[in-house]
Amino acid sequence: MRILRIPLLLAGVAALALAASAPVDAAPYRSGEVIVRYAEGTSQAQADAALQNTGTAAAETAGPGAQVLRIRDGHSVRSTIHELNHQPGVTYAVPNYIAHAAGFVPNDPGRGRTAGGWQSVQWNFLAATGIDAPDAWANAAALGAPGGRGVTVAVLDTGVAYENRGAFRRSPDFSASTFVPGYDFVDLNSHPDDRNGHGTFIAGVIAESTNNGRGLTGLAYGARVMPVRVLDADGLGDAVSIGRGIRWAVQHGARVVNLSLEFDPSTPRSQIPEVLNAIRYAHARGVVVVAASGNEAERAIGTAASACPRATRARRWPPRTCRPPRRS
Repeated sequence: MRILRIPLLLAGVAALALAASAPVDAAPYRSGEVIVRYAEGTSQAQADAALQNTGTAAAETAGPGAQVLRIRDGHSVRSTIHELNHQPGVTYAVPNYIAHAAGFVPNDPGRGRTAGGWQSVQWNFLAATGIDAPDAWANAAALGAPGGRGVTVAVLDTGVAYENRGAFRRSPDFSASTFVPGYDFVDLNSHPDDRNGHGTFIAGVIAESTNNGRGLTGLAYGARVMPVRVLDADGLGDAVSIGRGIRWAVQHGARVVNLSLEFDPSTPRSQIPEVLNAIRYAHARGVVVVAASGNEAERAIGTAASACPRATRARRWPPRTCRPPRRS
């Protein structure tokens, strides 16, 4: 597959917001973990009692007023959620669902020898067949913001090839000045280097150097990129990491947050509240959030078609996405 489906990667947040009800065990989530949120005014004693009654233990903070809990041996996620949702002071308890990178990483570098040859690859940037990027670029330049200059876009993904450090190298069609400091919510450090390639591809679609006689073009080539790693080397990441990543990006100056990732279609919106709460947090602060609408020609967004929709079809993502992946 080529770059013909890039626009789908940068679509609206509907992929996260529209989903039908589904069984708790229908989509992948972190094994042995539950996210719980307490009602405002719940005392520490009530929270401790809820944990004691269900045999869970607080492990870490998931967001304001929410915790990630570890489940005791012999108890399932389903039974623990049922118990927690019947405890006083608990607003909700949900699994820590897994998302995966949307779309693909093309193997064609698009290195033509003819000036303007990017059009044969990025035809979806053109007026007749796509979004009319040339006119958009002209309008932005006329307004004094060529390529979206002055805007910081947080790319929440598998990381970005943004620095020369150890075995890592900056992608050759990026300049060092393209990037602002980011964070790695997978390995919990300040070096969100890409171990997969998907995040670098998305960053390139957004802000790859343009009109430099090299490679392809970036739709917002004047913008700066904030790499935020929330997906691991396999392109998998959980709801807690994604929610934290959104909040961190907003708090550190991002004006746009890009989520080229998707949860399993059987995951209803009610089961990823930390992600939705983080999106609301961003919106309340004037930050634009864009997300993948899907890149596999599904007829609906986030439907509960089956317990393991990708296990029974020839899909890009293997059946392993129907069970919780190991922590990286």
